Amino acid sequence: MVENKKIFYVAIDDGHEQVYPVYACSLWHALEIAYSKYSHICCDRHKYKIHGKNERVLHAANRRRKAT
Repeated sequence: MVENKKIFYVAIDDGHEQVYPVYACSLWHALEIAYSKYSHICCDRHKYKIHGKNERVLHAANRRRKAT
């Protein structure tokens, strides 16, 4: 059975908050994917937070994408 996936925005707060879009099935799945993909940025799992879809988060995600 195929599970539906959607975009979750995971914020990593390692001094300054960075937001990354993650394509996952659930909140916990999104956290696991983000940790495995971005653990080189911050290895403390407690600093990974899920954000809702609001304008501030979307703008932060776009700024981060344009900077790289």
